[in-house]
Amino acid sequence: MSESSRKLSVWVVGSENPRIRDFFNQVGRWAKISYLDIEPIGRTPSLAQIADSWRWRRRGKGFPEARICLPVRWTNLSNSLSNWFCRRRFAQTGRPDVVVFTWPRLAPLCEKLPDVFRVYYCKDPFDRWPGAPAATRELQQRLLNNCDAVFPVARQLVEDFAPSARGKVVYLPNAVDDAFVDAPPQPRPADLPTGKPIAGCVGQINHTYDWQYIRQLAAGLPEVTFCFVGPLVPRNRYDRRDILTQLRTTPNIVWLGGRPHAQLPAYIQHFDICFNCLIADENSHRRSPLRLYDYLATDRPIVSTPVREAYETLPHVYIAPTPDEAVQTVRKILNGELTVDLPARHDFIKQNTWSARAAQFMGHLHEFGLKP
Repeated sequence: MSESSRKLSVWVVGSENPRIRDFFNQVGRWAKISYLDIEPIGRTPSLAQIADSWRWRRRGKGFPEARICLPVRWTNLSNSLSNWFCRRRFAQTGRPDVVVFTWPRLAPLCEKLPDVFRVYYCKDPFDRWPGAPAATRELQQRLLNNCDAVFPVARQLVEDFAPSARGKVVYLPNAVDDAFVDAPPQPRPADLPTGKPIAGCVGQINHTYDWQYIRQLAAGLPEVTFCFVGPLVPRNRYDRRDILTQLRTTPNIVWLGGRPHAQLPAYIQHFDICFNCLIADENSHRRSPLRLYDYLATDRPIVSTPVREAYETLPHVYIAPTPDEAVQTVRKILNGELTVDLPARHDFIKQNTWSARAAQFMGHLHEFGLKP
């Protein structure tokens, strides 16, 4: 029997998000991965959508994947078609050992596949997203009722799910790209400001940032440039206007725009301090900020607002519950009073790469009795 045939077969349903691919691509070192994306469409699909849907292919040397375009208005038909497509694939290739569901909207499909080991991998607090939280909460509970294991990325989500989940709930936070950990020193980006110490923040810029905290922090540290690297992703035009006002009218704030993820180490390595600026609310407490792991892959000191997951990275991150405490922390860092324990941080981040997280995921599957 070949090595590949001895691997567990894992289907990932709903892998549209690149971060989900980052994780399960690493799981593919130990398992046979197949990706199935289900894309809701309007009343009239385009020819391109039809041509690209309902077939399996590979991208380069990647894993088998398919995309199903389904009519959003015909829920029952969509659920039946999804189930038919999966069963047809089972007949062609054999039943997978594990099917992973990544969105609450996939609950109806999960309920139709009771004869496989089902996993809910929850990367965000979906029921706190804008839209229809009550409907999302109901769908998510249906996943919890039917899945054999649940892997939330945040401690608070673990506590939310544990009382009502049928299967075991396992904490599995986000991680850092392995290439970031091994990244050599990068040249300073030409567009990075000079002349003052830089407190930098990377990632999507939106309403989840604590803009009042940021304003007070910038006002309290006029000797520091606050540099934001990331695309502006507002909920609506009013958010866009308000955020742009913050970015463009505060004298010591600079916004450089979005950059490809692979370029971020060059910026982070040249920040004097890395910042996580998420507002400490019920939504952010249930998130696993990717930027924290990107920061931890460098030797830069890190300051964060008091979101729940930041406490999971102690003592490698300085948590400042108020802007005044953040001002004091930044000044202590710049004066050399607070330093980074690099050996301890290096040990920590090696255990928090995507490859390490994938190994942890596979270890849990084995504990559940799933063997190649």
